Amino acid sequence: MSKARIHGNLPEKIQERPFADQVSALDFGDRRVHVWYTRILNTRDVDALILVERVGLFVIGLKSNWALARLGRSAEDNGKLLHDHVITK
Repeated sequence: MSKARIHGNLPEKIQERPFADQVSALDFGDRRVHVWYTRILNTRDVDALILVERVGLFVIGLKSNWALARLGRSAEDNGKLLHDHVITK
């Protein structure tokens, strides 16, 4: 069982905290995963960076007004929606 390594502080906004809690609870198997909850160069649209070693870097922008069902439909074109709300190509 492998958990993500969190670098820096957890998100302070209450609407971003459930995402952080879900990522912290995920089991990534044999993958080494690093997570930063940050604002890159003061951008407002980037909420997290997730680095999965030997797989890739994922830039996460949370949208509080999107229903999870809509996210699943969007993922059909761009990737695959896995359990626990993780999207991957």
